[in-house]
Amino acid sequence: MAYQYSQLEGPSSVRLLRLQPGDSDQPIRCEIYPVSLDDNPSYTAVSYCWGSSEKPREIFYNQYSLPITESLHRMLWRLRLDETKPRLLWADAVCINQQDNDEKALQVPLMSRIYRQAQQVIVWLGDDETDSEGSKAISLLNQLVDAYQTQWCKEHDTRPYYHLAFSGGLSRYNIPSPHDKRWVALGNILQRDWFKRMWIVQEVTLPEVDSIVVIMGIAFTTWKTLSLAINYALTGLEILDIVTGPIGEDIESGILSPLKRLIEIRQMQEKHRTLLSLLISHRCAEASDPRDKLYALFSLATDLPRFPGLRPDYNIDTESLYILFATEMIKGSENLDILSVPRVINHRQCSGKLPSWVPDWRNEEGTGVLSMSGYGVHLKLRFSACGESTSKPIISGCHLKVYGFRFDHVTDRSLAIHKNTTRVKTPFRVVSRYINLALTDKVVLDWERVARARSGICYPTGEKILDAYFLTMVCGFLPPGYTMDLFRVTDMRIRVTRPFDGLFRFLYWLGLASIFFPLFYVYEFLLAIGSLIILSIYGNPPELQMGMHFNRCMIRTYKGYIGLATELVQVGDLIVLIEGGKVPLILRPGDERTWELVGDIYVHGAMSGEAWDGRKLEQFTLK
Repeated sequence: MAYQYSQLEGPSSVRLLRLQPGDSDQPIRCEIYPVSLDDNPSYTAVSYCWGSSEKPREIFYNQYSLPITESLHRMLWRLRLDETKPRLLWADAVCINQQDNDEKALQVPLMSRIYRQAQQVIVWLGDDETDSEGSKAISLLNQLVDAYQTQWCKEHDTRPYYHLAFSGGLSRYNIPSPHDKRWVALGNILQRDWFKRMWIVQEVTLPEVDSIVVIMGIAFTTWKTLSLAINYALTGLEILDIVTGPIGEDIESGILSPLKRLIEIRQMQEKHRTLLSLLISHRCAEASDPRDKLYALFSLATDLPRFPGLRPDYNIDTESLYILFATEMIKGSENLDILSVPRVINHRQCSGKLPSWVPDWRNEEGTGVLSMSGYGVHLKLRFSACGESTSKPIISGCHLKVYGFRFDHVTDRSLAIHKNTTRVKTPFRVVSRYINLALTDKVVLDWERVARARSGICYPTGEKILDAYFLTMVCGFLPPGYTMDLFRVTDMRIRVTRPFDGLFRFLYWLGLASIFFPLFYVYEFLLAIGSLIILSIYGNPPELQMGMHFNRCMIRTYKGYIGLATELVQVGDLIVLIEGGKVPLILRPGDERTWELVGDIYVHGAMSGEAWDGRKLEQFTLK
């Protein structure tokens, strides 16, 4: 007989699952009963990946049965082993009536309290398919934490892996080799589906870090150990780009991105946890219900009270929710930052029709968001293209009316850089690395063509065109203490190595790259020597805005300006400065005197109010 949920009473009421102990071959038995969070009940909250519901399993409560996914069944089976007493758990798939939209809307806001008040949070990554993968990975994590505590905390030595390798520091601090096979195990674990979920953002951010336990099969560790070890390897040792296994092979394709974002959000000041910045940061996270792309972050956003119309509602369709969100964001935030969120690039991920000014959060691809850079989403970029003007938008149905002036229009555009289109793999890592660099250089050559970077002409601001091109590549961000000389020296190295890039592309097209692999090692050795010489003279280069390059292209305007625009841009598109906006926007004529929003754009020489003229405003109706 199927279990029937009874209605919860009271605004703080939730259900808990009492998991009974049992042997491995016995059915899973439990009890489900209501409690009030106001009474501070003692329980463990679980975080797991739901998995497929096509072949449901069952748990039993007296004479009743309750269908659950295979993933949840395996977790409950594991958690009851070696237990002599019942365990009190909170698991969303069981403790919330998933068939009752009204109950879901009431329970979702309580999830922040549920995870904050839990005595323990268990992260279930799934079974250990090899019976040793989890143990190997955890052994590596523990060794990294020990090395961190010795190198950084005791010795106050912050040198990266490359420096330690030449001074005996690797053995002194017992740092694992980048060729250690345990990296393979760790890489496989970090590719598990749990790390891709949107709901995990709050599930590991809200609890006390010491209360989070990570389990895979029979192996376990703490979230503190996992995050500390990865953070140390990534930003301290700078070792992860040379390790073997999935981490090393796929470091640029995003294997560590979800974990990095989870680490960063715990370090982020609460004032920067705005709803829009959280959504942009975690846009690539997945949710089986696209409405949860928003709802899963509500409890983390410190500015949610500014948007009274935004509350979980599972009776509203996805498109209506996204339109409501954009409307509330424009009205409540008193800025136009949401217009800088990337438009749809991968149309196959989206259904329905949204206005061009409304982001489709189902779309996981996009560009860096220029207007949000100051929120900690990227580096410390702060733009004020429209000076001190304030926005006065008018929203009428699906139309957004704004005021701005026509700054310029696009006359040429380049190829775009993508994250995954140059992910060539060969039997030799060094060959793969430089083939990918060579293919990327083909795009960069097209950027130089569009910008006329080597023409020697003067830029509209009076700068040399090559200097303007370099600054456009980094969105105008040059840290204190650095001069344009660093870019010129780097450019000299690019020109010296460019013939090799052409050779590598030629070998790749002929299918001979792997045969001539020794050539790549010679090239890498010479390149390393050149890099060390540059570093010894100029120090470490400024951190480039590579996140801003993806899915962007170089454009040139009628007035001679250059910029970084979304790859959706077309020749003839209008560049407009919108009243109250931080960055220029690209508009395309629509029908019935309306305009389509294409995306934001970095235009060198027009990002700090230099081009703003409030006397030339006209109304633009975005559809």
